[in-house]
Amino acid sequence: DLEIFLSSTYNCLTHVYFEGNEPYTAGWSFGSAVTPYYLSDTEGWNSWWEYTQPIVECNGWITQDGIIYVYNSDGTAIVSGYVGEKDSIVIQETISIDSVNYSVISIDNEAFARHVNLISITIPNSVTSIGEEAFSNCSELTSVYFEGNAPSVGKYVFSYSYPYTPATIYYREGTEGWTDTWAGRPTALRVEALE
Repeated sequence: DLEIFLSSTYNCLTHVYFEGNEPYTAGWSFGSAVTPYYLSDTEGWNSWWEYTQPIVECNGWITQDGIIYVYNSDGTAIVSGYVGEKDSIVIQETISIDSVNYSVISIDNEAFARHVNLISITIPNSVTSIGEEAFSNCSELTSVYFEGNAPSVGKYVFSYSYPYTPATIYYREGTEGWTDTWAGRPTALRVEALE
């Protein structure tokens, strides 16, 4: 019975991964804040399911270093969640599955939400968009390192992270789209340590 998940939706459940056909439910199983993913070779799914956000069709998902990557037939992948314990994370620019490379192009809504131990994250230049509340409630996050241009960004990316020190956004010289602040956080030019 999928109804058991409804009470947990408002606390921590953000993504659900279905390996089979659409299950029958009698109503709200997850609530509106959960993003369901389903495999493209399964049946019964439509663009909206159970009053949730739009559901996402994909070829599959894989977890590497605690990061959940969802990959698609067009050769792209997104970061949909994090189940690791590290306080410093590096997102890969590409992931390889069965000798096929997928370019990581975005970070999904709430992908790292509520990971209170997260201190720093490095985002590759292949990422061009970051979803809503991607880092919400990451109260210890102090450093976000970007390898490329400023990506498009959803609302409330760093919401509910106060009263702790806000994250500083570091970018590389020669990249574009950066101003004094990004998503409400201060930015600084990334300076590499001398060897």
